[in-house]
Amino acid sequence: MVNRSGRHPGAPIPADVEVVAGDVGEPGFLESVTRGAEVVHQALNPPLHTWTFQFPLIQTQVLAAAQAAGARLVSLENVYVYGAPRGRILTEDLPYDAVTREGRVRGAMARELLAAHQAGRVEVSIGRASDYFGPRAGPQSNLGDRVMPAALSDRTAQVLGDPDQPHTHTYLPDIGEASRSSAITPTHPARSGTCPTTPRRGPLGSWSASPSPAPGARRSACAAHRRSCCEPWVWSTR
Repeated sequence: MVNRSGRHPGAPIPADVEVVAGDVGEPGFLESVTRGAEVVHQALNPPLHTWTFQFPLIQTQVLAAAQAAGARLVSLENVYVYGAPRGRILTEDLPYDAVTREGRVRGAMARELLAAHQAGRVEVSIGRASDYFGPRAGPQSNLGDRVMPAALSDRTAQVLGDPDQPHTHTYLPDIGEASRSSAITPTHPARSGTCPTTPRRGPLGSWSASPSPAPGARRSACAAHRRSCCEPWVWSTR
């Protein structure tokens, strides 16, 4: 595992997992840490305001390192590439139709990976997740620190946007399992894999339907939300 700090705060990791501190922009660093690897997982995400000039460069460096190592590249992405859904359910068959700056950046980066895959330079699998939630999701998750602790203890939760608006959320352990399985699942020779996620069917606002629900009922509501919106991913080829 590679990050800037060389630490993995907040959660234990297996004893045989090495955490390495480093900067992917440092010349030669990526080649040194990926040498001999069979799979390289890319889950990088620089600050949003740097995406246009920093993110594509980072991915190009990761792609070159994976190619040099002869490793498969598993890239975790979001759904910005699809643009406004216009009433459609987001699926992997939709065109890259983004109109935002970040969405266009994501689209160009995805095309770069697909081109490398199709040219036979690197085996690539792309997994796309919606807004995420789950263990240690933290403050950047819309269903993380703002919602889950309050929902589980019968307190008022802070929700971004309309809580009754149908919206897909992806469960973090499912993201990890999909990434792991993609590392060993053969990909189509001309295409890469993507991850569909099941849309949420029940309103988030149902958590507060009763003014004083029993703790067990509140936990059941969270479990039902988990099952309805985030069935385990099936890594498919397209």
